[in-house]
Amino acid sequence: MDSDFGIPRELSPLQQLRSQYKPELPPCLQGTTVRVELGDGTTVAEAADSHTMARAFPHTLGQPLAHFLRETAQVADAHIITQLPSVRVGIVFCGRQAPGGHNVIWGLFEALKVHNAKSTLLGFLGGSEGLFAQKTLEITDDILQTYKNQGGYDLLGRTKDQIKTTEQVNAALKACTDLKLDGLVIIGGVISNTDAAHLAEFFAAAKCSTKVVGVPVTTNGDLKNQFVEANVGFDTICKVNSQLISNACTDALSAEKYYYFIRLMGRKHSHVALECTLQSHPNMVILGEEVAASKLTIFDIAKQICDAVQARAVEDKNHGVILIPEGLIVSIPEVYALLKEIHGLLRQGVSADKISTQLSPWSSALFEFLPPFIKKQLLLHPESDDSAQLSQIETEKLLAYLVETEMNKRLKEGTYKGKKFNAICHFFGYQARGSLPSKFDCDYAYVLGHICYHILAAGLNGYMATVTNLKSPVNKWKCGATPITAMMTVKHWSQDASYTLTSIGRPAIHPAMVDLKGKAYDLLRQNAQKFLMEDLYRNPGPLQYDGPGADAKAVSLCVEDQDYMGRIKKLQEYLDQVRTIVKPGCSQDVLKAALSVMASVTDVLTTISSNGDLLDEILFRLEPKSMAMMRCTNNSIKSYLSDPRFGPEYPSWVRPSLFNLGSYGATYVSNPGSKLIPMIVNGGLKGLSGISYPGGNVACTERAMCVGFAVNRNLTTKRFKIVGILEMETVYGFEINEGDSWRLSETSITTSSKSDVTTRMKPVYLDNTLHWLRNDGSIMSFNPETEQACLIPSIFHREPDTKLLFAESVKINRLTLISGTIETISVYTLVENHKWTLTRRIKNISIEEETLVYWNIAMYDGKCLVVRVKKMGLEPLASVLHVYDMEANSWGVLVSTLAWPNCVRDFYKLTPSLFFVEEDEQQKVLVASNDRRISYINSIMGLIDTTK
Repeated sequence: MDSDFGIPRELSPLQQLRSQYKPELPPCLQGTTVRVELGDGTTVAEAADSHTMARAFPHTLGQPLAHFLRETAQVADAHIITQLPSVRVGIVFCGRQAPGGHNVIWGLFEALKVHNAKSTLLGFLGGSEGLFAQKTLEITDDILQTYKNQGGYDLLGRTKDQIKTTEQVNAALKACTDLKLDGLVIIGGVISNTDAAHLAEFFAAAKCSTKVVGVPVTTNGDLKNQFVEANVGFDTICKVNSQLISNACTDALSAEKYYYFIRLMGRKHSHVALECTLQSHPNMVILGEEVAASKLTIFDIAKQICDAVQARAVEDKNHGVILIPEGLIVSIPEVYALLKEIHGLLRQGVSADKISTQLSPWSSALFEFLPPFIKKQLLLHPESDDSAQLSQIETEKLLAYLVETEMNKRLKEGTYKGKKFNAICHFFGYQARGSLPSKFDCDYAYVLGHICYHILAAGLNGYMATVTNLKSPVNKWKCGATPITAMMTVKHWSQDASYTLTSIGRPAIHPAMVDLKGKAYDLLRQNAQKFLMEDLYRNPGPLQYDGPGADAKAVSLCVEDQDYMGRIKKLQEYLDQVRTIVKPGCSQDVLKAALSVMASVTDVLTTISSNGDLLDEILFRLEPKSMAMMRCTNNSIKSYLSDPRFGPEYPSWVRPSLFNLGSYGATYVSNPGSKLIPMIVNGGLKGLSGISYPGGNVACTERAMCVGFAVNRNLTTKRFKIVGILEMETVYGFEINEGDSWRLSETSITTSSKSDVTTRMKPVYLDNTLHWLRNDGSIMSFNPETEQACLIPSIFHREPDTKLLFAESVKINRLTLISGTIETISVYTLVENHKWTLTRRIKNISIEEETLVYWNIAMYDGKCLVVRVKKMGLEPLASVLHVYDMEANSWGVLVSTLAWPNCVRDFYKLTPSLFFVEEDEQQKVLVASNDRRISYINSIMGLIDTTK
């Protein structure tokens, strides 16, 4: 009831002591006068999103960073924030409660009163519902007395509703207008701050004077980016959880007969589980990001645990502690697909008791396998944001059940000789999020509350309060504000249960995953084996508020080298120094030196900013087929990268198949010699690319080459080879270029008869080996590393149809031969290196003979087959791409592909994010922009070499 909000608490002696603690303020916020420095305008987080973001945020996109400085700061562009008259500010808790939330209110209240005692702070009762209904409580010092440094959200209450629908946004606007609010502060995580950004834009468009500010408060720790180092509440929940975990570790070590399976609240991503592992040193942690990246099934995970239990039993250790993140269940590909199907059926109104009869065969088989308690939990209706009710799905019990079943089986078979396996399961989450906040969260939240006032006083709208350099003492914290739009990206599509693409396109802050290349994860990996076998349990003890341990901070915060805002500020200082030194009238030597240095810096930064991770950087020809192969028939390439199946399956998707992206029919030739020749990259990523030479079909009289390009798979060393096959009657040789010149390998193969390498066929890369298809169906293979070659004497019919070799890469890495006619397309796989076996026959409905000019099979990767058709009436070089989805058993069409000039003479370095789709009423058109031409093979080497 509303009357319960804001009533004085009955405090324990410890709570009373904590309520008297006064958090420290950084020097820049102390006193009554603060300067604000507005930096450069911000850009979008992803270049591909710029068009959508500009449409969604015409008033609030591109705003500058704000840095708050002490009054005495000697910064030319910083100005003193003008003292405001009395202001009215509203504040609302959104999302789930997090320790420290009350201190945001306290910090904002104090800042308001210090600058003008007549200012008013109104708290909305019951979260967003209270905002819509205009239910308020005026915050006073008396009301705050028993809530300072206390846990929970019970001062105002909260709801999980979003501020998203037109009705909700209009209600929020009406509330702020009716209450004459100068500012609205929204406390919450990624969803709440996304809503804050959209609300700020809506208010600006409506010419509402209320400024909207967001505050990063969530126990999940997933509102992280270059601007936000930590979230209020994360430090507390990890410390409380870590003590509970450590107690379980001590108990396990004492009894020596139990395995504790502990699930930790934290939503989809595994930040809480990682941090608790680093603090308490349990034997194992199963991170959702690892599972997704390795495409592990539920049975793979259970086997990993069983193998660990068995290995420990050999050391006479029949106990252990295993941490499981709350979101693990949706990181398992087959369970994720099952949940998507269930949620789709629930949205269609199918009752829970009938869902099992309407699942696809794969999902139905998995569902029937699961124990009854998990089935019931998977059938729960999704949350308001369409995510699964993760806190209600007992993944720890499911894994304990599977592990116990397997260990009993091993015990019966005699392969496991330890004690009988016993599991004890726990779920930690609610116990920790209601805790008294840690000293760090008290300070952090209080400071953020002060920053909220200064954001409003500076007249800024659509900003998030931020603090950087958090791993240092409070007196070294750097305070600022960042436009929320700078943290937002666009998820262009999602998938329903049948994997049908559905447009979303609403810009949002998306939860950050655990960085598997980050320092915190690396620290875990360095110690994982020791944690598993040596019982290095560490008990940090209960939360400390004074003395040793009180100032301890999260391990993941301390090991990461962040302070992005501080570095931006330092960069500005360097640039200012350059402007001071290099002015009209400076010497020629100074000017020349500055030009030389700046040119080098610009080149380096351009390469770094456009190169990035090879997941986001593809070297390929401006050739539309590549977009179809990447399933971009209706979406940008960046949308494709956000496919939830793409991340886990990425290596197998791209490794063998992207090589085949070049223009069909191109001839690959060489002119060996010492001279460096410009070449064309036809496609490639993390393993292989096609290379061709300028001039189109220029042939050498002695020999023609089908050229392959191989790079060290892990990119840990600078390994770069181009391999050409030389066909001279019945003898095959291999010519190799490692960047500077060509040499002939000592390896050659003599065959019994001449059977040309299939015309226009590029090699396929599989198992570190290049494969060329010969016309009789046999295969010539060559390993670029060992330079060993062999002939695979497979045979195939010689009927006059299209035959192309591919490497199926979805579930099984194997050579696949596509044989196509106008009527049918057949898929054959190579069995035991000698026999082609028919695995799929597809009706070729992509061709209409009356309008056909020519057609060919362009791409196959195990999931989709691409057919290119040239029809009468199309402009020269243009064609239609038909894409057959192997999973859905259906054809799709990319309306038409565009032809770009000079596509056979240069190659380009493009980031996928620079492709987008422009829609009109008639068709979808793929547009390419901001290409960068590269000329020589050494340039490619420089781009690929990540060791520089």
